[in-house]
Amino acid sequence: MDAPKILTPKQRVLVVEDDCRMLELLCNGLREAEHSPMAASNGGEAIELAMNFSFDSIILDIGLPIRDGYEVAHCMYDAQLNGTPIQIRICGNFVGHGRPRWSKLFKTPFPGMRPLAGK
Repeated sequence: MDAPKILTPKQRVLVVEDDCRMLELLCNGLREAEHSPMAASNGGEAIELAMNFSFDSIILDIGLPIRDGYEVAHCMYDAQLNGTPIQIRICGNFVGHGRPRWSKLFKTPFPGMRPLAGK
């Protein structure tokens, strides 16, 4: 079975990343691939944008200021945004600190949540 396609052409993507260089890199790459990225640099901005705009996909960092990626994902789920695929990126220096919450998040996935790659 093939891995599911994450982005089909010309999608509107919310990119949530607090590292300005990484945010710029992700948005530029999406624009080059003919997508329409919208950027948020903290969890509060991400929630506000997600409530006011429609997105085809969300790329969400976990280690964020204001509200971390776990809170953002749960808030989006609670607001019935669970139809929008959320891709969660865990930055290297946060993995060790976030492991207990990370494993809890994926042991109790949101309805409709699916792996990004095949087995």
